[in-house]
Amino acid sequence: MEKGREKKRKNKNKSNRLLLHGGLEFGHPSVPFAVMTWYRPPDSSIDLFRPFEELTGKLDPENIEYYVLGDLNCNMAAPKFDNSTNILSNIAEVYSLDQLITEYTRITEKSSTLTDLIFTNSPDRVRVSLRFS
Repeated sequence: MEKGREKKRKNKNKSNRLLLHGGLEFGHPSVPFAVMTWYRPPDSSIDLFRPFEELTGKLDPENIEYYVLGDLNCNMAAPKFDNSTNILSNIAEVYSLDQLITEYTRITEKSSTLTDLIFTNSPDRVRVSLRFS
């Protein structure tokens, strides 16, 4: 009985968790870099940005080149940012992160959005950016 109740509680809180999937570190030992993926569900709590900001704050002083990519459900091409996109944009500004994707990533007959994003602290190290249809 107790296990079932705990399982329900875990599923209930799942939408408020930071779903930062995996992190890989590559490169020569003296010049490491990390690649992380993140999915932020639509309409999830803004509290989900806190662990992302904490992680970014820990990586920043380590001088590690890093990339965070994924579907963050924040439209960086919107003429006026919603609350979630504002928060993400502010975190990127504080930590001098560049968002590398410049074209819409979701196009429908009624709208176009830029929600699949790649943030990095080392934009000068990126040579080519491709978009797959």
